[in-house]
Amino acid sequence: LTQYLSSLGFKIVATKGGRQILKAFREEKISLAIIDAELGDMTGEDVIMALRGSPLTHGVPMVMLSAKAFVFDIEHYLKLGVDRCITKPYTLADLATIARELIDNSKT
Repeated sequence: LTQYLSSLGFKIVATKGGRQILKAFREEKISLAIIDAELGDMTGEDVIMALRGSPLTHGVPMVMLSAKAFVFDIEHYLKLGVDRCITKPYTLADLATIARELIDNSKT
């Protein structure tokens, strides 16, 4: 994912867990967050709630990657504040298209 998006011109800040995601938002200018629902040290839900509660993330689009594909799971993620929920498996091309769309729309 990192290599593919980098090859398309996206600047990537890759992390290995929820706490690193939160740290990255404090240290970097981030235009889009792609967060897996299952992280080693935190759940994706916990990360989304922490990010949406911070003024540092105002207006930053967020995408949740999840293996949970039931409608009620997706609705739950959307209520938490994610802009899109992408169920696994997904294609890199589709994810790149969604990323570009969300970044471009957040600038308007």
